[in-house]
Amino acid sequence: MKRSNYYLGQQVLLLATLFVVACSPGPAETVTPYAENGDREFRQLDTLSVTAPPVSYSESVEKMIAELEGSIYQGTYEKTASLVHTVLDISFNWEERSVPGQATLTMTPWFYDIDKVRLDAKTFELHQISLGPDGPELVHEYDGVNLYIHLDQTYSRGDTFELFIDYEAFPYRERADGFQPARIQRGIFFINHTGEQKHLPRQIWTQGQTEYNSNWFPTIDRPNVRTTQEMFITVDDDLYTLTNGMLVGSEEVGDGQRRDHFKLDLPHPPYLFMLAIGENYTVVEDEWNGIPLEYIVEEEYEEYAADIFGNTPEMFEFFTEIAGMEYPWPKYSQITVRDFVAGAMENTTAVIFGEQVQRPLIDLRDRNNDAIVAHELIHHWFGNIVTCENWASLTLNEGFASFTETLWQEHFYGPDAAGEDRADKRAAYFNETTHFVRALLNFEYEDNEEMFDRHSYNKGGLVLQMLRHLVGDEAFFASWQRYLKDNQFSAVEVHDLRLAFEEVTGKDLNIFFDQWFFQKGHPVIQVSHNYDSVSGTLILTVEQIQSPVEWYPVFQFPVSVDIHLEGGYKVEVDLHIDRRKTQLLVDCPAPPVWINFDVEDYLLAEVSMKEERDMDSYLAQYQLGTSFSDRYTAARQLRIFGQEVPEQYLDMLLKDPSGRIRNIAMDSYGGWYVDNRADKLIHMAREDENTLVRANALRILEMFGYPAVTLLAEELLEEGYSAAIISAALEVLYYRAPEMGLELAANYEETLSSTVLMSVASIYASGGGHKQNAFFRNNYHKLRGFAITNFFSRFSDLLKSQTPEKVMEEHDWLLELATDRRQGSFVRYGATTVLTNTLERFEKKVEQEEDTPFLKESIQRLERSLEAIVESQQSPRMRSMIENLLGQ
Repeated sequence: MKRSNYYLGQQVLLLATLFVVACSPGPAETVTPYAENGDREFRQLDTLSVTAPPVSYSESVEKMIAELEGSIYQGTYEKTASLVHTVLDISFNWEERSVPGQATLTMTPWFYDIDKVRLDAKTFELHQISLGPDGPELVHEYDGVNLYIHLDQTYSRGDTFELFIDYEAFPYRERADGFQPARIQRGIFFINHTGEQKHLPRQIWTQGQTEYNSNWFPTIDRPNVRTTQEMFITVDDDLYTLTNGMLVGSEEVGDGQRRDHFKLDLPHPPYLFMLAIGENYTVVEDEWNGIPLEYIVEEEYEEYAADIFGNTPEMFEFFTEIAGMEYPWPKYSQITVRDFVAGAMENTTAVIFGEQVQRPLIDLRDRNNDAIVAHELIHHWFGNIVTCENWASLTLNEGFASFTETLWQEHFYGPDAAGEDRADKRAAYFNETTHFVRALLNFEYEDNEEMFDRHSYNKGGLVLQMLRHLVGDEAFFASWQRYLKDNQFSAVEVHDLRLAFEEVTGKDLNIFFDQWFFQKGHPVIQVSHNYDSVSGTLILTVEQIQSPVEWYPVFQFPVSVDIHLEGGYKVEVDLHIDRRKTQLLVDCPAPPVWINFDVEDYLLAEVSMKEERDMDSYLAQYQLGTSFSDRYTAARQLRIFGQEVPEQYLDMLLKDPSGRIRNIAMDSYGGWYVDNRADKLIHMAREDENTLVRANALRILEMFGYPAVTLLAEELLEEGYSAAIISAALEVLYYRAPEMGLELAANYEETLSSTVLMSVASIYASGGGHKQNAFFRNNYHKLRGFAITNFFSRFSDLLKSQTPEKVMEEHDWLLELATDRRQGSFVRYGATTVLTNTLERFEKKVEQEEDTPFLKESIQRLERSLEAIVESQQSPRMRSMIENLLGQ
């Protein structure tokens, strides 16, 4: 055996069995025409007709043929012309939500002679198309999506020509081809374009990935195209502007407007062009190694800007080291926008983040933005310097970014943080495979957006982690540096990655890349064992049980196995799995306690043990495991044994290096800890390095009746270190002293923390009155996503205790929110929920003989309002959701 610190026996017998069922047709019958009566053969070749019995295919073969004949292939865009330089001169019509512009495109033939070019230009009005701004007009055809321009002559390789296009883009108009784009596919977005929404700043921002920037400027909108860029942006003088590259000039142009000039001299794909324009922004400046860094947030978050984008300089330091290449771009800006259609976007030199990252320091202490900041920054190497040549290969962008999120956790926070991140990514990917499974490289999608899933992101990153384990750290980073250097400023496919690794390592990696990038699924492994105490041997069976039809049937991989025995012995085995079922006979002088399959915790596989495991097995796993995953799995499984778990292990769990495991321990054994380790919990509530653990320790002390918890809660509330701790303290104080809790909650009504706002809402919902109604009116706009509907649900609970007259005072503003299409879907749905619940309560009051004229009138009014809400919904999805809410 390769690794052993306890080697028993003379020889290890490897028994491998592979069960393969295959059907092969017999040789086809040869039919030779003979003359009657044994005459010799006669062939007339030019009229020979040979017939044979019809070929009968198995059902699976018929299915395969049908799939191949009807398959979609989404390949790489075939280039006839190269887009060398793009100059845009644009302004904005806020009322129409349109983009008047002039584009000057410098182009050259790719290889063959050309006399025509095709551009992407979706929903434009075209005013002029010429050879340069002063050159001859050019004949063109335009179908509302594709613009075909006939050139003035035939151009050959090495020639250059300049196209000038005067246009106006209308991204909110219906497409000429009838295609109804999803919201993310609009490309450019006008936020609060009328200026009538008081809680929303006026903004314009773009989202170009995948091929959506051609909604606001003409281009070749494909990922394997690269161009340098120059942009002139005319806006109202009170608006901030940001785009790719450096601001090289700005001038007043009259009528309260300004024209800003930006330039980027390095080529990048058109989908990475960006705009962010808005009011009430503030810019906090920083730098790393002479590279200007900008943190751009709304004014009320200025003091938190450096924390919102925290560790950016440290990430620059680490990423340039592992990339083996200096950051080549001239600056790095990070900006937040409202109502963004994604989490963030890695636009070159100017990353856009959704507003969810914009949080006060007390929130960031509970959960920082490191993952998303790292993700977008590493894209400036893997994604922007080297770019996937087609969306089928998206994982070459997103897999690298997902992997680097974990790598940053490992570098900055340690192996447990990386282990937590990998566990979460695996779980999310495994969950997705219960709904569908596809190859990592998928050329058969119908819509580009299908590629943005847990396969491209999570699986792609986890496959890179396996590749790292296979070749070793030094070879891995040398290889990806080679890949980056050899392919910089170009489009890549997965074979470029494989060849770089093979060139550095000397290994043949075809099997690895084929099974993980081109085949479906992952190993689903069942491990079993049979121990013979007489012979002192153990048969270890490793079987791949994934579907051999829908998934790749046999993955090949190395794996390390530790067999922990009674008495503290351990047998270490290195296996190379290349069969569906593998069996190994191992000498073992004592029964096994725990079999640790995949000691390094590197394999992307679902692993289960066939034999039922007892508490001792999980205790051994927790104590002897070498990874976060070992301890985490054991801690979760030990919960089923309750108070049978020995005290020494309960103490170990409470001291575990992982905050996640410490919280599992408190949630599982909280009563025992309060009775026997209260001092430890108090210390954790005050001093633990993890704020979520501190908050949980306080809640556990209250839940299980610790007498002095009120004083501790007051102490932690006064400290006010994190949102989770403040929320826990407020809730504890409310439970123990409701009047004091309500009074203290009022001090946080204007907080920017969504966590604290929700706690105040919960306290008011439980014990507040009509005086607290204003809190809900004034704060719903501070929340995002599902938190909004939860907030309105708390408001509905608060209204339960109020008179119908007081409740109906809230009717008008709720109806206004629910019918205002400018409001987000969560706000409209939340407001509708409150009105629906109110109607149900009023109807019950009538049933309970609390009938009054006011109640009847209110019921009729609410019914009319809910009908109006349904009619006001233009989105079929939103209308359906509200109809379901109303039981229609």
